[in-house]
Amino acid sequence: MEKQLLERFFERIFKQYIKRSDAISDIAATLNMTRDSVYRRVRGSTLLTPDEIKILALKFQISLDALIYENHDIVLFQYRSMAKPVKHFDEYLQSLYKDLYRMSKAPNHRLYYASSDLPIFLTFIIPELMSLKMYIWGRMIWDFEYLKDYPFDFDVIPSTTHFLSEKVTKLYMNIPSYDVWNINIFDNTLSQIDYMVNIGAFRNLKDALTVCDKLIELISLMKYMAEKGKKGISKANIDASNIPFELYHNEIAHTNNTVLAVSDEGRVIYTSFDNPNFLKSRDPNFGINSENWFKKLISRSSSISVNTERKRQWFFNYLEMKVKTLKKRINLIVEEQHFPSGF
Repeated sequence: MEKQLLERFFERIFKQYIKRSDAISDIAATLNMTRDSVYRRVRGSTLLTPDEIKILALKFQISLDALIYENHDIVLFQYRSMAKPVKHFDEYLQSLYKDLYRMSKAPNHRLYYASSDLPIFLTFIIPELMSLKMYIWGRMIWDFEYLKDYPFDFDVIPSTTHFLSEKVTKLYMNIPSYDVWNINIFDNTLSQIDYMVNIGAFRNLKDALTVCDKLIELISLMKYMAEKGKKGISKANIDASNIPFELYHNEIAHTNNTVLAVSDEGRVIYTSFDNPNFLKSRDPNFGINSENWFKKLISRSSSISVNTERKRQWFFNYLEMKVKTLKKRINLIVEEQHFPSGF
């Protein structure tokens, strides 16, 4: 690895720390050598061995391909679920928490979120909705064997998962966000509920009605966030918050769920693949391209935050109408079960 490449390699590591000296200490501990030995490698007077490069690249999640192909159209993505399939709800949440925690510690952090589905972090605000989503993912995406013939109820998700989701939500609520949604963001969730009703996946069908009520509750909170331009888990929390939340409506650019985390450390892109699993890239050029794409998307979208009451009312009223339409259908099924035809 040539000296210029080594300099860029170490620079990727140093960007992950506020103090360069802390990075040197961690490198020394990782390679089991003295700080002086690390400094010699940083200066280039001693070259890193291939094994040392490998150890550091894995430790600090640095793509050697990204360094080698820096000015090419080759982008390397991570797909955690391929190397380590999700075996428990908490594994997925721990992964989210780790990324959000690191992001929250980076200077000048912010999130860009383009979504055609209900944003995952907003789902976590309401425990009943978090439970439903986790059940759906566990049974239908991650193929948890014990859920295969296990009908849904609100006790199916363990307390550790609820605790972790609260921690994830708290971190998310402290990161400024710029979201671009379309009017169909609830469609996938509503289709999942409808499907579960049709296959008898609810232990008690009235729980499906409760979920609909909780979705309406979430819509009210999302609307208040947009109105105030701030993030929070309740109206009182939003009023006391100083974390920006800018919401835009776009019906032209249809995309899968794409999240861009930007900070002084760099850019990280997440894009859904077999949702809620995702591809992840730290490629610098791809990050810059993604940020430019987000800015262009926002410039061609309609703001529904703060001073856009008419557009905001229409958007959230339409979402609520979709939920109420499904709730009416479920109510008819519940009534049919209590009063079968002919009685």
